[in-house]
Amino acid sequence: MEYSEKIKQLFQLGNVDELNSTHVYDEIGFETSDIPELIQLGTDTSLLNSSPNEKKNWAPVHAWHVLAKMKATEAMGKLVELFHRLEDNHHVDEELPEIFAQFGTPALPLLEKYVKNADHGTGARATAAACIKEIGKWHTELRKRCVDFLTAQIKKFEGNDAEFNGFLIWYLTDLQAKESFSVIKEAFKRNCVDKTLVGDVSNIEYQLKLTDKVPQVQIFAEESLEDNDTDEKNL
Repeated sequence: MEYSEKIKQLFQLGNVDELNSTHVYDEIGFETSDIPELIQLGTDTSLLNSSPNEKKNWAPVHAWHVLAKMKATEAMGKLVELFHRLEDNHHVDEELPEIFAQFGTPALPLLEKYVKNADHGTGARATAAACIKEIGKWHTELRKRCVDFLTAQIKKFEGNDAEFNGFLIWYLTDLQAKESFSVIKEAFKRNCVDKTLVGDVSNIEYQLKLTDKVPQVQIFAEESLEDNDTDEKNL
């Protein structure tokens, strides 16, 4: 697709993590009339599947950030479709949770509906759940809703596959959801958890700071929880 000159500037920015400031988006001067084209760029699978070493690979990610910055909620439905259209894509898995965290409350009904739809694959549903987790981290007033929703999903552990349960437990641990530990413990007891993702129940108990006993194997722990503490301080 041929993009406008304004949109083409996003192709020159490269890795999002190397940007000094998102003010560059303000300097380009995006307007509401640019939203349809930004959505088109943000869902361009040919670019998202290109080499991460090329600047153009990051152009859709920049489009996501602009859309979130503009609170363009009309883009959310198309972005959610990327969960299954590009399952296991690095940008989708790693960047979209932060994008949906910027949308906040308006994104939750859409994400919750997606997670509950078992017709979607495990990876796609896990990405949607990660977005909910991230919203809970960014917005303290939404944490309870996010924890309650994720806990309701882990209560279905016998009907979920073990990998999905592992992701849900990971996210609840990242949210420091001590209130969910009894359900998590039961899922482990029934052998419904993929331990390659989160270790055993003693690891979760330690990460939730419910015990001082250090487990023999820690899977994901300290780094994730330190990030969570930092996020809470910055809110």
